[in-house]
Amino acid sequence: MAEHHPLGDIEYLRENLLKSYKLGFPILKELIQNAEDAGSTYFDYGWIDGIPEANHPLLKSPALFVLDNGKFTEENARSIRFILGGSSKPNQENTIGKFGLGLKSVFHLCEAFFYISPEIENAKKPRRFDIFNPWAEQDGDHYHEGWDNFSQDDCKKIQALLKPLLNREEYSSEWFILWIPLRQRTHSTQKSEEDGIPLGHIKYSDDDFFGNISPSFLDEETTKQEFALLLPLLHSLQTVRYWSRSLEQEKFSISIGASDRRYSSLSQQNQLLEPHSFKGNITISSESKIEFNFSAKELILDTPTFNDILSRPNFPSKFKHIKPHIAVVLSHWRTSPEKQSTLTIRNAVFLPIGSPSDLDISGKSSRSYCLTLHGYFLVDFARTGILGWNAEDYRINSQKVEGDDGDSLLKKEWNSALYEKLLAEVIPELKNLPESDITSVCQALKNSNLFKNNKESICSKWQFVYQVDRKSSQWTISPSQEEKRILKIPKIPEPVWEIASNFEDIAREVYLIQDNSPNLILSKRLNSWQDNDIIRIFAPPFDYGKVFTDSNVINFFIELLKSPSKELSYQLQKTWRQFLQKVFQETGIPTEAMGDSVRKAIALLDECNWFELKCCDSQLFQDLSREHLDILLIPQKFAPPSKSSPKISGNDAELLIPHLINYRERNLQQSKQLIQQVVEAIPSVEIPKFRQAVNNLKLVPGFNCRSNCKVFYSYIKIVGLQKQGLLFKDSSKNREFSTDIQIALREQTLVLVDEVIANKLLQEEVKNCDRSACLSVLQQKPELSEVENRTNLLERLLS
Repeated sequence: MAEHHPLGDIEYLRENLLKSYKLGFPILKELIQNAEDAGSTYFDYGWIDGIPEANHPLLKSPALFVLDNGKFTEENARSIRFILGGSSKPNQENTIGKFGLGLKSVFHLCEAFFYISPEIENAKKPRRFDIFNPWAEQDGDHYHEGWDNFSQDDCKKIQALLKPLLNREEYSSEWFILWIPLRQRTHSTQKSEEDGIPLGHIKYSDDDFFGNISPSFLDEETTKQEFALLLPLLHSLQTVRYWSRSLEQEKFSISIGASDRRYSSLSQQNQLLEPHSFKGNITISSESKIEFNFSAKELILDTPTFNDILSRPNFPSKFKHIKPHIAVVLSHWRTSPEKQSTLTIRNAVFLPIGSPSDLDISGKSSRSYCLTLHGYFLVDFARTGILGWNAEDYRINSQKVEGDDGDSLLKKEWNSALYEKLLAEVIPELKNLPESDITSVCQALKNSNLFKNNKESICSKWQFVYQVDRKSSQWTISPSQEEKRILKIPKIPEPVWEIASNFEDIAREVYLIQDNSPNLILSKRLNSWQDNDIIRIFAPPFDYGKVFTDSNVINFFIELLKSPSKELSYQLQKTWRQFLQKVFQETGIPTEAMGDSVRKAIALLDECNWFELKCCDSQLFQDLSREHLDILLIPQKFAPPSKSSPKISGNDAELLIPHLINYRERNLQQSKQLIQQVVEAIPSVEIPKFRQAVNNLKLVPGFNCRSNCKVFYSYIKIVGLQKQGLLFKDSSKNREFSTDIQIALREQTLVLVDEVIANKLLQEEVKNCDRSACLSVLQQKPELSEVENRTNLLERLLS
């Protein structure tokens, strides 16, 4: 029984402790930790419907059982009785945590729990089974009926139920059972409050009651994965198994190879004079098998920094035994095709601590990774965080903050120094992976807050670069202090070496590193591309006709152009525009598959340097592109998003219009649309010069009201018609009025024109053909046709 006032313990659980633990796998992790501390090699857990014939009411409910084969001592038994007030020896080197502390987390699931072990040899007060009930005082539980007595008969019923497991060889000598009745609404106290403190249950939201359903976290895929990632961090535990209802066959088991090497035990670390590498694999066996592979390196740092911290008089004496022990563990496993590969980065103090960071892995990797960074860090009371840890920055802050005392500052100083040394060991652990996997891991790692905020520490000793050469490219670890000039380059598709003849010469002259692999390197070690270097690459000899045949090629050039700066200089704008013009001249309209790449290429130019022509005829576009334009002409659907209305100079429009007029023979409607688009895009200030250049070209679509047919008119012609008052806007309504006027006129001809082109050329709005326009025509006293031809017009005017 808990030897505290129960309501104080309940409030403590509600307000403090349970907020330190998350529901789900963190509870199982704490139980695993206890098993590891006890030297267990097996850890079984499972969901049971309950024991209907049991005497204790809690045992009738569905329960979670935990069984391990670690040694359970009298001290452990005593620790359980006081778990709400402390735990067993914090100074024991071979214990990762504290036996009782993790057990507090089970109150996420229950109101009380039972434990059973074999007889404790030489125990002063042997008690091999008991109930831990935080609602009970020394004289019993006054809040629940029948919860005080955990009888030997009930104890035997639990053991009988678990007999299929207890009879196994691994449990022949040592075992420990934890029985956790899953919280039910029927587990409520007899009254709802006392002294203003709400009673009922320790936790009481709807999600805190489990009914007859197994908690999903017990066997979900993420739980299996977490177990597989956990085993390499332990020293003794070899197998985890999960059972549900029946104990005939486990639902899944997770095992580490018997000969695989793992962490040295803490008591053996004095012999770690050299770095200790270890590796192995974990097998998850369920409906199918999944293999987890891991490799790692651990070492104890021998530097004056840590000796100095430990020797300071105000460093807490109970931590004087700790060593600057660090390890980097990299695990990987295959993911199913429908799942995104990820890189998980997490901290550990022998076991994972805090919240991990998950990042998507780009590329074609079929594996996911977990990078575990272990250090013998000093942690908070509940073992939920490293002192000084900043989760957003992925750093340890050693500076003083509100609430820090001398002890706290020294602990944070230790943590910060240890973390910096730990990060310097990350890069060497990456070099043993296959090249394709190195690329995937580095890509995700470089995008992480860990790398962004700790680049100086990670790259303090080594840098990891992809050295590019046409004959052989490879990942290389090089000293961070190397002075060789470095230029970053995007991934080079093989055709680039043939298309851009000058590129191979440049590769021989400078040290290129692969950009999108990507490299783990300090920014200060990179040199900048100069405009002249890039201009040289695009200079002849160059096979322009192959650029739009491979998206990888154009994407490479796009990234290369952005190397000096995200915005191109004036000289590079000009070079890139002229380059794309030559490419379009050679290839015409690219395929739709190249669309995204082409749009990205054009987006590098300022909007004033390109013009999207809504043309889908490749031959026409190729003819237009061969004109010596001052702007890059872009085919339909290949333009990037635009922030302003498109513009084209009068000079460029003058060169395009004759081609578009000739195009009428092949596609009358599209010719009309293209001419309208070009004319509309000419700045008003350039219209007079443009009109003069094209004044005799028939580019204005119109409708001849006398011949009742469509006709194209020149600028000269529509100016004359306007002066005669015979030019009007073309619309269905105007055609009704114009028909009656035209019939009433003997000689003169009304013309209705496309208002967009006409308005642009005339630089004024063409009028509607309405009553007012009719009167204007008649005021000129034109010669009218016979009386019977004027009837409709007269009726329209009088209506």
